[in-house]
Amino acid sequence: MRFSILGPLEISDDAGRPIAVTRPLHRSTLALLLLTAGQPSSASRLIAGLWGDEPLLSPDVSLRSCVYGIRKILPDAGRLITHPSGYLLAVAPGELDLDDFLDLTRRGRDALDAGNPRTATALLSQAISLWREPPLADLPTVPARQGLLDKHKEARDALTDARLAVGEHRQVLAELRTVVAADPLQEHAWAQLITALYRSGARAEALAAFGRLRLTLISAHGIDPGPELQDLHRRILADDPTLMITTGPAPEISLPGTRPAPRPEPASAPGQEPAPAPKPAPSSPPQSAPAPTVARPAPTARETATAWQPA
Repeated sequence: MRFSILGPLEISDDAGRPIAVTRPLHRSTLALLLLTAGQPSSASRLIAGLWGDEPLLSPDVSLRSCVYGIRKILPDAGRLITHPSGYLLAVAPGELDLDDFLDLTRRGRDALDAGNPRTATALLSQAISLWREPPLADLPTVPARQGLLDKHKEARDALTDARLAVGEHRQVLAELRTVVAADPLQEHAWAQLITALYRSGARAEALAAFGRLRLTLISAHGIDPGPELQDLHRRILADDPTLMITTGPAPEISLPGTRPAPRPEPASAPGQEPAPAPKPAPSSPPQSAPAPTVARPAPTARETATAWQPA
């Protein structure tokens, strides 16, 4: 079977056929049980999650009736076990999207910390793809709900760090602009945006973004940006060459059910003509070698900068 709670609740049987769960109470109860899949959930915890501070007159009876209804829906009623501590929903490895998300996120962060951003990008992209809109739609408002949303945000932040590390600064610009517009005090997102702007050739816009954030922080809280942004600002002013990255060909990353794609031929350096194809050795005396190609200068930051104001 397959259980998915990172969006609206979805359940499918071993053949991949969807299992309809129509009653909102059943959906919420299943979501709470899946939140601690493989571990018992106490009746008091389930009652608090389902009815909050206004439980029914006989919440224990209502909960037992709900569990009975869920067992009739599941192809294998034995999966929902009555436990001395409450109820337990048995889930095997690979059957729950939440478990997959946590595992992929952990492996992706480990790869990023180990200096393997391409592997991290692949793993974290898979993790984020498991989330669907609206997120956690059938999970009641319990403390663990906000914790999961925070883990989702942390995974997205780590994915952006990985994409910046592999040279996808232009690709993440639009998303980062949306993030800082929604949360203007999120300093790490600003650091990511400023880095992406600088690497895209928009040095002036990167410095202007730092200035706007500094004014916002001073006016709202009377503080300057933190050490991460202060250091980034100094490095941009000094045109620190280590802010730029050079990436080689992407390594082959084998994912389940896929084969590594053939490695493309290396591209010519920016501003240079493509390398000519090898020619057979001439039978006549060799001619003089052609003059070397001179690389064209890269555009200046002023030429590439674009005006932008956050929403």
